[in-house]
Amino acid sequence: MRAVQITDGQGPASHMYISDVETPEPKASEVLVKREGKYPLPPGASTILGSIVSGEAVNSFKIGDEVFGLASGGAYAEYLTVPTANLLKKPAHLTFQTLVLIGGFSQGHDVLIHAGASGVGIAATQIARLLKGNKIITTTSSSAKLEALAKCRYGPSHGINYKTQNFADEVIKITESKGVDVVIDFIGADYLQKNLQALARDGPVGGEISNFDMAPILLKRLRIEGTTLRSRSAEYQADLVSRFARELLPHFTASDGSGPLHPIIHKSFSWKDIVKAHTEMESNANVGKIVGVID
Repeated sequence: MRAVQITDGQGPASHMYISDVETPEPKASEVLVKREGKYPLPPGASTILGSIVSGEAVNSFKIGDEVFGLASGGAYAEYLTVPTANLLKKPAHLTFQTLVLIGGFSQGHDVLIHAGASGVGIAATQIARLLKGNKIITTTSSSAKLEALAKCRYGPSHGINYKTQNFADEVIKITESKGVDVVIDFIGADYLQKNLQALARDGPVGGEISNFDMAPILLKRLRIEGTTLRSRSAEYQADLVSRFARELLPHFTASDGSGPLHPIIHKSFSWKDIVKAHTEMESNANVGKIVGVID
């Protein structure tokens, strides 16, 4: 089969290339999926890139069933094996984990979502809307992205341009000095101190360590939690997929549908143009998902 590889296993987008590799063989508890569409790998994970899969089941499910789900790696290929419990049948139309399972977000909560125009940021915003959140605040890098999000049917209630505004100060204004209940941060780095300022008391996170002030954590009783999916146990991933199917999947519609959850596609690329796709992503110009199509 063909798969996207990367020279020496790491490097920039320009190091990616397509080559022939051996087709994987599914174990008893796995399904072989035919694709149609910087942290260490967990033990046993494929070295081929990609952890989100969409394609056609070849065994276990009825052959030809269209499916999607979670993989520990290998999704940038024509075929991959996925645990049966990690797959769902794709609806005809078609960060739950971070927002709900880790962040504890629920009805009436206020949330700050960074990278609001990314595919994950848009999904988190839609889920927050579905769960009847109160103030749903997102940050982006430009006024054009804020305008695009404002036109979304289930977009944020408030948007902040982090390049021209101090997002911590803006959050305090929007929430009338209360702060948000949850911060979803895909950025890290120098965002942490401002995130602490933006959180309400008891939000999910004296002295100073490496120019980092610990006082807000102590005074507000904050919690900081990190997560990755690839390092999670098979049982955790299967439970996550099961909850997603029960609580969110019934609310999905196509991108032109009226449902509260729907994909927003920025641009699709042939996987032969995988370097262009990743370069587009690195440019931070997208509003929504960048899709790679195996052809």
